Amino acid sequence: MKNVVGMIEAAMLIPGWTPADELLALYALALGTSSLPGDVVEIGSWCGRSSVVLAEATQHSHAVLYCVDLWPERQDWYQNTDGSWSFKAVGQQGYGQQTVWNEPFVRDIEPVYRRGFLIAQFHANVAPYSHVGVLRGTSSAVYTQSVRLAFLDGDHGYDAVMNDVHALSWRIVKGGWLCFDDAHSGYEGVDRAIAKLAEDSTFGHGVQLTRKLWAVQKR
Repeated sequence: MKNVVGMIEAAMLIPGWTPADELLALYALALGTSSLPGDVVEIGSWCGRSSVVLAEATQHSHAVLYCVDLWPERQDWYQNTDGSWSFKAVGQQGYGQQTVWNEPFVRDIEPVYRRGFLIAQFHANVAPYSHVGVLRGTSSAVYTQSVRLAFLDGDHGYDAVMNDVHALSWRIVKGGWLCFDDAHSGYEGVDRAIAKLAEDSTFGHGVQLTRKLWAVQKR
């Protein structure tokens, strides 16, 4: 347990918003599904805080951890008329249904870019793990046909979340898990997508694992 605590503490030093309890829950889910076939997919990786935890949990299995993100650079961000910020990466779709208000942008996002290129920071953080596959784009870039655990933490707009669900839910193996970050914590798009997923009879009843992590298992 001491090594796990140290791993979580080290991950918390990486810029990001995933709290320690959620990292521990993701670690447990990744370990708990190690006997299942399939890979692990993370949509929305930023600098790799949750990525390194999932990588730790999967490094001794045969799974590939696919990390998917747009990894926008500072010049990709633009300020809206209401003072909030959005981005559109060159050649990629931006977060059209989700914005960041100026205060958290200045406090949490701008300082990250002063450290260097975003995707370079991510690569440096996951460098110890040879089983990490990096996909720059959205969930449509995922090509693995079998998934045992999927963690959705990308665009939180309803249409975007549903696109992620449609791209991944059919790939999840029996007994595998589909997880949503920022569930029931003020993001209407995420909550609506979770409610819609309840209509899919191939999944069981979901559970709120932490304050903002919700997960559902494939029947």
